[in-house]
Amino acid sequence: MYRSILCLLVVFLSIGISKVNAQEIDKSKSNYGLFISSKNFSYSEEFYKEISQFLTIDDDRSWVGQMKQEFIIRMGWMLQEQIQKLQKADTLFFLNAEPALGRAFLDSYNFESLRYSNASPDLDGLKKIYVLNSFDIDMRKHRSVYIRSNKMYTEYIPIMMLSFNIGVIDLENEGKMTQTEVCFDAQKSTTNAKYFDLYADRSEVGKLLSKSYSQWWSQLLNGIPSNCVE
Repeated sequence: MYRSILCLLVVFLSIGISKVNAQEIDKSKSNYGLFISSKNFSYSEEFYKEISQFLTIDDDRSWVGQMKQEFIIRMGWMLQEQIQKLQKADTLFFLNAEPALGRAFLDSYNFESLRYSNASPDLDGLKKIYVLNSFDIDMRKHRSVYIRSNKMYTEYIPIMMLSFNIGVIDLENEGKMTQTEVCFDAQKSTTNAKYFDLYADRSEVGKLLSKSYSQWWSQLLNGIPSNCVE
């Protein structure tokens, strides 16, 4: 709970914060960063209930704020912990929750052109920064036909679809950016990769996130920039 409240206070760095001195990053260790953009972060209203259920797991929501911030916070902390393990890093900073480091990143990154330049010395010591540039949970309607009492009925079931773009900025290679685009359909898409677990067995949204981010990591390891079909 404490971590979530702390993050709520600083997650939207883009609206501006006062100048805060950045903590010094230990350059002798393996350090990475993660930033989630709130600007291009969206989800369909049809899934408010499912997202709320995901946020309720292992947390008291009696203090509920805005769902979007909560979603970014919860997902950010879980990705931080799991990417750190996958990357075998000493530390992975969730930059949204680090005011000075987050501001230094925003001053160095252009979300319109997706380019990293004018690197801030405050970020010295980071090897790479993972940036969730865009995130969208949308829906499609699946037509289901069934028979009851010798009558045929048609029902349209909402199916979650998630698409996102994650850039990896290589700070050891002049800020070179590698981008990976993922499209995942809760009903149609499959993956054998199991790199992430964001409450996969306890939430439909968690299952979608777990499979989608596992798909992303698999694509990243195999150099596949996109699995999306035009």
